[in-house]
Amino acid sequence: RILKGIPRVQALKNYLRMYRKRSGFTQKELTFLLGCTHRSKVSRYERGVRMPALETVIGFEVVFRAPVAKLFAGTYAEVRESIRSRARSLSKRLDAEPMTRATKQKLDALVDVIHPPRGREAA
Repeated sequence: RILKGIPRVQALKNYLRMYRKRSGFTQKELTFLLGCTHRSKVSRYERGVRMPALETVIGFEVVFRAPVAKLFAGTYAEVRESIRSRARSLSKRLDAEPMTRATKQKLDALVDVIHPPRGREAA
């Protein structure tokens, strides 16, 4: 719940450095675990200068035992809001079409994207 007058805190793009520090790993050790060739890559990922490949993202999840939505909370929030915006637009377009079984199926799926049931939202 957001209190009036108190600004909402925006999530960092990612929390990789925090998770690495909590785990006690150096950048060099994490680089080795992820199979990266240069320590500078991990530094760039932590600073949000570079987005890791999917394989590396999954590697972070495995090493830190934390879901991607938590590791990349800010990025997750940006993507989620962008998709919800497009889902609202698509929903309006589909509402204007004749109601077929396929259209109803799509609209039902879009409702869950726009308004996910409680407990299903990751971050």
